Amino acid sequence: MNIQANENRVHVFFVVALMLALIPTEFSHALTTNFYAGAGDGFVREDTAGTYATVRNAAGDFADYTTTLAELRIRRAIGNYEGHGRAIFQFDTSGLDDDADIVSATVYLHADAANTYPDHSCGTPAEEVNLTTVDTSSDTTLTVSDYSLTNYGSTPLSATTTFATWDQDTYMPFVLNAAGIAALNKSGFSAFALRTGADIFGVDPGCGDYGYRIYGIDTSETTGTTQDSYIEIVTADTGTLTVRKAVNESVTSSTVLQDDNHLSVNLATNTEYIVEAFIVATSTSKQPGLKLAFDAPSGSDMLLGYLAHSGIVLAGGGIIEVAETATAEIDVDRDSSTVVRIMGTIKTGSTSDNLTLQWAQNTSDTDSVTVRAGSYIRVTDI
Repeated sequence: MNIQANENRVHVFFVVALMLALIPTEFSHALTTNFYAGAGDGFVREDTAGTYATVRNAAGDFADYTTTLAELRIRRAIGNYEGHGRAIFQFDTSGLDDDADIVSATVYLHADAANTYPDHSCGTPAEEVNLTTVDTSSDTTLTVSDYSLTNYGSTPLSATTTFATWDQDTYMPFVLNAAGIAALNKSGFSAFALRTGADIFGVDPGCGDYGYRIYGIDTSETTGTTQDSYIEIVTADTGTLTVRKAVNESVTSSTVLQDDNHLSVNLATNTEYIVEAFIVATSTSKQPGLKLAFDAPSGSDMLLGYLAHSGIVLAGGGIIEVAETATAEIDVDRDSSTVVRIMGTIKTGSTSDNLTLQWAQNTSDTDSVTVRAGSYIRVTDI
């Protein structure tokens, strides 16, 4: 085997792909991209008893961004309200191009149980929920000060959802209106608060004594990825779309390829794309290593090349042509970073679906392999 010749072919492939990536392109079809909530999702609350106006305008005394269940809450004891909460979700939408034309956007929150106390009712303002903007002190945490009413917008960003339709174990869609789309941040995080109509408009919830409404929403801390909140953004005439990984993701004791939680982009039918990806992997052990693959729309013709290195040492390289087929082992040295650069093209057929990075340990090991936040995937129409 002529190893040098094989390496030369890989390097030539990368040079050609890089030259193609520099060609300016435009396209007019729509792209759909999902951006997932990360470490900054959770809720804030005021527990001191008082009139509704008092608790609504209070400074707040509780915040939780590590919980698996965010709560939107209104609760009335005898004569006073207490336990008034707001749920907050933050999405890293910096992957959108500055000139991206956003056609539509929908926030999907995964509903947990909606709770109330039997025979103790609340009025319509407590039965309706909607999204508003929120200005948090951090993109990745929540603090008590984030409860302050001055942080929140007063304009509903979607159609109203009611307590009666809050369906457990179901994604609840909030289709953003023009104000909601305008609130999307193309260079950072887009933050939204789920609030009751009473809270948004500053009207009494109409709850009798012991009346309460609690809306539960699963957070990114929930085990698995099937319940994570996300925002689906449809763009047109964008030329290039980049999706950035918002938080670190780790795999332990598994060689089964799994979809990356963030690095996925929708491809249109019968379209040719240049594909570029930048992946940074780490591990506390050299033993497990890494393997990669891509899941692609059915009927696609894919030709991607990859090179991996740790410092100046080559850690792997080759070609990816078949969807959901793993690469050879990519070395990940202990306590250092391995960088994987991927470039190439894909031509879709009659099926529109996502191009999704997949990865796993190459050898099952109790020491985890982590793909770091800041990794990205980019597609450009040819």
